[in-house]
Amino acid sequence: MGSLRNGLIWAGQMRDLVDPISGLVGTNDGTVYDVAQDARDYDAAGDEIGWANPAIVTDMSFSCWVNLRAVAGAPRLISMRGSGGQATPLFYLVSGRPSFVWHYSITALNIISVVDDAISAGEWVHLAATSTGSAAADTHLFVDAAETAFSTAVSGVGVPAVSDETWVLGNDQGGAAAPNGLIADPYAWNRVLSPAEVRSLFLSSRYRP
Repeated sequence: MGSLRNGLIWAGQMRDLVDPISGLVGTNDGTVYDVAQDARDYDAAGDEIGWANPAIVTDMSFSCWVNLRAVAGAPRLISMRGSGGQATPLFYLVSGRPSFVWHYSITALNIISVVDDAISAGEWVHLAATSTGSAAADTHLFVDAAETAFSTAVSGVGVPAVSDETWVLGNDQGGAAAPNGLIADPYAWNRVLSPAEVRSLFLSSRYRP
């Protein structure tokens, strides 16, 4: 991954759930390992995988591949389960549109892609999010390495919430928002990836069409 290793703080492996960055093993709650596609299969019935908390900062990037059987609802991809009933950060989908939330004490940072950038069911798609914190203009979402426009762009106001518990792949704080399909190659960085680095992740993957 070259420079993509810089700032990498989480890289949960799908086969054995080992995070080679921390050496910790994820706790599996219901997901099935798909041997043929080296991915975890979620059935939208509360499945999730959790890892102990790495360091959280305001500059963050997230990446994963998904292949969903259905794109309805608001399934969670990557989140940090925290105290107080909030999952921060939260990288998820709204009817197939990539979305990102970071809770603040007054107004949450809330980004939702336009309808035209919604993903389709039944195919592998690469999703990425980068954010420097509170400003909507400094948050970017990507579908197959192409940056999306926003239908909703609200900046965070107040004091940022800092989660202190576990990384969750395929769910959130409530535990009832799993996707219906496959997730593979999840990563998190404590820095903002450049568009060129997001494109490198997309082009170098086995899941690329």
